[in-house]
This record gives sequence, structure tokens and C-alpha cells, in this order.
Amino acid sequence: MIRSLSLIAAALSVFGAVQARAADKVFSSSQTVVVYSSVADFDLLPSSAPLTVESIIANLSKVESKIKTLSARFNQTILIRDAGITQNVAGSLKYERGSLFHIDQKLPEKQTVVSDGNSIWIWRPSRKEALEMDIAYWAKTQPFARALLDFGHYASMLKNYRIKIIHNSLVPKTQSGYRNIELLLTPKTGSKKFSLRLFLNTRDFFPVESDFTQKGVLVRSHFSDIVYNIAFSSAEFHFKMPPGTQVFDERDRKAN
Repeated sequence: MIRSLSLIAAALSVFGAVQARAADKVFSSSQTVVVYSSVADFDLLPSSAPLTVESIIANLSKVESKIKTLSARFNQTILIRDAGITQNVAGSLKYERGSLFHIDQKLPEKQTVVSDGNSIWIWRPSRKEALEMDIAYWAKTQPFARALLDFGHYASMLKNYRIKIIHNSLVPKTQSGYRNIELLLTPKTGSKKFSLRLFLNTRDFFPVESDFTQKGVLVRSHFSDIVYNIAFSSAEFHFKMPPGTQVFDERDRKAN
């Protein structure tokens, strides 16, 4: 039975959304949604004002309020230092507000993870197995899952961390006036001790990369080919069971 998600940090990776690229489709919805064809549309102009944690959170909140969907490719390196183990994880991601997501992992093995906002399906084709469970239970039991469900709410989430600006410099070899930032985050409360480094640019205030460190484990995440606010079919977030798949239904297991 599939008991864990082999893309160990796919959830965390969403924390590492990188720079926006051109969107060539229109988001179709009952509501009018603007498609942002470039980061310039976030209306974040270069500024010489001193950067503070408060201003970073405020600008991130401004960007997040304009993002309804996102698609991207991700690459991760997972290093377990004590065991001398390194694993590479790669794939693609589609996300829509409301905890809807579709992850297609390519490395180290093919795997698909789909959420409709209430249930989640984890399909491993090599074993012809699929696990279905309540998304709240999955978030409780799977490491890093919380970050996927918090996506789009990072500005408020960051208030739960101690944040230190450890690097702040002008983007090299350009005249843009934008700045690169490195933040160090540590939890204010709780028994779990970890650190999270986020690498951002003031063009969009989304992390270009992230480094998550806990108990000798380092997860380095990087995103590319980001596109905001494109139209997704509702079928993207509803798993269609392949013929011959053995299904383990654990929807009756609920988070406390």
C-alpha cells in the first residue's frame, strides 16, 4: 500500500515559486480575472526605500491577491547528510485557489497527486496502486504537505515566523533597480526546529528558490516556467482511475 508521498517536498516546493513568465491564455470563470502577462503587471516598481520585513510581507500580500491559478515545473534536491543520501525530484504542478492541485512527478519515479479541495489521490503507476484520503488527514500525516494548502496565503503565514533579512543587494549587471533578497525563517512557536531560507526578487516578491533544513535533511527547491492565471479544466483536479488500478480508500480516516 502507498503510505507516503515519494516526492518528499513537492508540497514545500510550492513555497519556492519563481519569477512569472508570459501567460498566453485567458482564465475563464464566472468572475472577471486579469491575466498577468509579465511581472510588470503586479505594479511593483523599483524603490530605493529601505526594505523591512513588514514591507516584504505587504508586497507579497499584494501579489498573492492577484494570483488565482499557477502552473510551473519544479526541481528539488533532497540531501540526508547522516545517511549520505541524495535524491533528485522533478515534475510539474498546476494549482488553483481552494487547495486544488495536480502534480505530475517524473523523477525519481512517475507519480501523480491530485486534489479536488476535499480528497486527495496519490497514484503510483509502477505498482498500479492508488491511495485516496481526506485532504485534511493527508496534510496532518505528510511532511511538508501544509505548504501546498497554504499556498496563496504566505503573507499571513509568514507572520508565524521569526524573519531575518540576511542578504539584500541590487540585481547584478542590470539597470532595473530591483533587488535580490535572502530571508531566514525560523518558527516562533512549536517543538519542531527547522529553518527555511527564501530567495526573492522585488519584481514580484515570490521566492526564486528555497532551502528547508531540519535534523540533517536539506531540501533545495527551484521552480521554472511559471505562468499565472491561466484557464484549467475542472478535470485537472479530479482523478480518473486508470483501468487495473488497486485503490486503497482511507477517506474515513480524519484528522483530529
